[in-house]
Amino acid sequence: MDINVEIFFTTLGTDKVFFLKKITKLPTYEQNPSIYVEKIISKLEKSGILDSIEKVINHSTSWRFSENSIILSFLVYSDFFKVKPKHSVSFSDLSMNRAISNINPEPKSITDTNVISHALKHLNFLLKENKDSYKKIILPETIDLLNTITKVY
Repeated sequence: MDINVEIFFTTLGTDKVFFLKKITKLPTYEQNPSIYVEKIISKLEKSGILDSIEKVINHSTSWRFSENSIILSFLVYSDFFKVKPKHSVSFSDLSMNRAISNINPEPKSITDTNVISHALKHLNFLLKENKDSYKKIILPETIDLLNTITKVY
């Protein structure tokens, strides 16, 4: 069974989330998906797209089974992309896709917007629980914005 890594390179604007999605098969030699994502982030830094790897949060947010593969989702968040990711979703469109039963908690379908919404909830939790660890990485206005937008859904 294949393991695919779904990476959302993400930053916040004033009224929308900017993102770029990359899906790649996890190489068989790679034992740790987080380290694999870190290698991809390092390439972004070297290419000049990202200011510094030190100003990035790389966080595994979820996994799901889809068409004979496992998909591991990662949020790569930074306030310091030199080039904004090209796709966007407005804050008002953020939503979690809920399960229809407790016995089978997986939603029938999951969109990129659902994955991003879920990932932002994770990020907001990380920031609340580890303020001191992230205050040099994330701008204060981002923390305020995340608190506001994740309360809505």
